[in-house]
Amino acid sequence: MKRLLLLAFLALATSAQAQDSVQLNKISQQLELLSRSLKELQSTVHAQNERIAALEKENTDLRATAASTASVNASAIAPVTQTLPSGTSGSYVPDIGLVGDIVGTSSDRDTDEEGNDRFSVRELELILGHDIDPYSRFDATITFSDQEDPEIEEAYVSYWGLLEDTKFRLGRVRPRIDITSAMHRDALETVDEPLVIQNYLGIEGLFKTGLEVSNYLPLPWETVTHETIFGMMEGGTGEDGTMFGTSLRRQTYFGRLKNFWEISDHSSAQLGTTYMLGSSNDEAIADVHAVITDFVYTHKFNSEQKLTLKSEAIFQNRSQGVEQSEESDSNGFRHSPWGMYSLAEYRFAPRWAFGGRWDYVQPIDLGDDGSRASTVGWNTFLTFYQSEFARWRFQYEHVNNAEESSNNIFFLQGTFAIGTHKHALQ
Repeated sequence: MKRLLLLAFLALATSAQAQDSVQLNKISQQLELLSRSLKELQSTVHAQNERIAALEKENTDLRATAASTASVNASAIAPVTQTLPSGTSGSYVPDIGLVGDIVGTSSDRDTDEEGNDRFSVRELELILGHDIDPYSRFDATITFSDQEDPEIEEAYVSYWGLLEDTKFRLGRVRPRIDITSAMHRDALETVDEPLVIQNYLGIEGLFKTGLEVSNYLPLPWETVTHETIFGMMEGGTGEDGTMFGTSLRRQTYFGRLKNFWEISDHSSAQLGTTYMLGSSNDEAIADVHAVITDFVYTHKFNSEQKLTLKSEAIFQNRSQGVEQSEESDSNGFRHSPWGMYSLAEYRFAPRWAFGGRWDYVQPIDLGDDGSRASTVGWNTFLTFYQSEFARWRFQYEHVNNAEESSNNIFFLQGTFAIGTHKHALQ
């Protein structure tokens, strides 16, 4: 019996010893793995420390180089920076842009008119502008042409922040009296301005020296915005315009209400109404009353296709001026001439658009025999947008003039822009 107990005890001891040996082997293996991992981590940390040291050295070298360059530049521009006003943006070179408008024209007329039956650089716009300080900016547009002398089309300073939500423009501007005359030629849908604009306000629209104040009405709804614009400017019109006389000292006044509706995510509409008061000649004072109404509707079918509908009408009341003129009846002047245009453009591809425009305008002067009734015209156009900065357009136009003559005109236009320009190609 004792012998059996001794054998059992020895068996138990041997088993426990075997188990302890297995556990020790496992612990030994785990310690070896931990040791390897620790060595790998130490190696990684050492490599990262070396990389950090190299980057810090490189950064120190760059800072030293930048400091040296800044010191040299500061000494070079010191005479300029002393004259700059505080609060400028830090860029002392103005924004510069150049827009070229090259037009080829062919018509039925035999007369050698401006740009007729030839290619010409109809207009070259040099555009300059820069912030003066956090509250104002100066912009200028100087035009050159192979048909006319250089001209200052715009040169004005803009102020904002002087009064809450109110903007001022002072200088030579394109007054925002409508949707077309206020646009530069590179923003138009057609090669030429609508006939009503050419006849009443000038061949290129109206740009005069004056003051313009605009603000938004604080109304509660979000889908509609209302902007009010008021201004006064020197008298007269643009080239060949007939609405006002030629005296600059007979000021013109205007007020405009512009309404914009966000109909949906794809559609929007704009409706504007302007009242203008000016003088018909050097002697008359505020005898011409005019109302301008305009409408624009835009619908985007998708990111590449868009439809634009646009119309504008100008109504005049010249009764007071006619009554003051003893020779008015014999000369045959209209008391209430008016004119309008309607335009449609369909952008059917990212680079292609086509459309048409219809024009109607009543001349102010009926002629000695009273035979001048109205001028009616229509045109169709195809536009290729080469890029954001280059555009080609072909246009055919037919005009039945008030002088009982007609004309067919073909246009080929190339418009190109470089640099920074505030009225980029559409």
